[in-house]
Amino acid sequence: MPNISQTQSSCTQSSCTQSSCTLSTTFNSLHTKQRPNSLLRFTGIISSSSNLKINLVEPILFIRGSPQESTGCFLRGELCLNLSKPMKIKKIEMKFVGKLKTFWPEGKISYNANSNRNDLCEKREIITHDWTFLAPITSSDTSNVTQYQLLPAGIHTYPFELFLPGNLPETIKAYRGNVTYKLVANVVRQGFLPNVNITRYVPIVRTLLDEQNSQGLSVSNTKESLNYEISIPRRAYALGDTIEIDVKLRPTVKNLRVIGGKIELNEDSTYKAGTQKYREINSLSSLQVKDYGEQRIPMERRNINEGDLSNNTLEDEYIVIPESDLEDENVYYHNLITFPIPKRTNSTHPSCKSSSITITHQLKFTFTTSELLTNGTLKKRKKTEVKVEIPVILLSCRCASDELPTYEEGEYLGDSGYYIYGESNLDSGYTSEGSESHLERSAVEPPPSYYDLH
Repeated sequence: MPNISQTQSSCTQSSCTQSSCTLSTTFNSLHTKQRPNSLLRFTGIISSSSNLKINLVEPILFIRGSPQESTGCFLRGELCLNLSKPMKIKKIEMKFVGKLKTFWPEGKISYNANSNRNDLCEKREIITHDWTFLAPITSSDTSNVTQYQLLPAGIHTYPFELFLPGNLPETIKAYRGNVTYKLVANVVRQGFLPNVNITRYVPIVRTLLDEQNSQGLSVSNTKESLNYEISIPRRAYALGDTIEIDVKLRPTVKNLRVIGGKIELNEDSTYKAGTQKYREINSLSSLQVKDYGEQRIPMERRNINEGDLSNNTLEDEYIVIPESDLEDENVYYHNLITFPIPKRTNSTHPSCKSSSITITHQLKFTFTTSELLTNGTLKKRKKTEVKVEIPVILLSCRCASDELPTYEEGEYLGDSGYYIYGESNLDSGYTSEGSESHLERSAVEPPPSYYDLH
């Protein structure tokens, strides 16, 4: 079973971190220069002839439903080691880890004038799980010497499976925080030979249950003498999709007109780091509406005399109102508006909710009304703004269709049914595993579309 940890830690950037990195780089450089040329040549031969890959049955994992009702999903795949010649191996292991990180640039910590320790962050592991596919063998005598196993040339596969609970937060990458999941595999070799390792990121996307999303959403109320009814056919939409909005407006007083308005899509983000909390609201897109479709009151709704019908046929749906009488009549408005949702950008994110990162979205409607006020012979118009907000859920653009997307760098193996992505560190020469930043910037980080599509 995965180990879900609640341990929290705070981390800061400092000048001492830079000096440590410089010292480590210098040491590695000196250490490399002192290696025998024969060993370097031997290492290069092994590196170029070996291959380590992580193949997944589903390259993107979908969790359906809210954290309270989702049944979770399975992570399935196999670790594949391709050897062109026999190799002595001590251990083959792999780890799945999920991390949640929030950044707090405004969290100032006073040390000294020249200190860079002003970026406070909080990092927490939300799930971990380890596999050992090839365990080390210890000699039976009193020396307790670890023995290496000789793997023959060929392709060695190690299948794996892990159940992921439905209350895990989905993958998110925002300006002040992110949630990431990844698999890290490591092949430990004999002596001073470099280990073989590979990292693959696993995106987790949350969607609504079909029965929930098909219900739609409708709100109605009366504000500032304007009765409104706003309906949308679904509760959730993928980034890049469009929302069909049905707007119905009816003034409750005479001489009130709707002369325009605006529809905005807002993103409300809340980040928590330790005891601090930060909230920001950004407008993602807006649409000016100049005409809400003014219509006259239907004939059966008006109190008229039979003489008023002399110039109209019974087949007419509306009564012709003289231009001079328009200000004395009530009207209603009905319009079907298509609102485009922006695609994934640096400032646009899917809706999500976790202990440290919460992102919600709202459609904000502003109706501008004009009311004719009469005071004796003096007439003037009074403008008023009626504002309405309705919640909407934005999903990853990967939810736009039922088909799973494929990575541009990936390759589908038709016989095995696995998707493969990424090369091991042996394909580009040996580099030490290093810190977290090394793993995220190495050749095995997710494809460019990881941030754009998420």
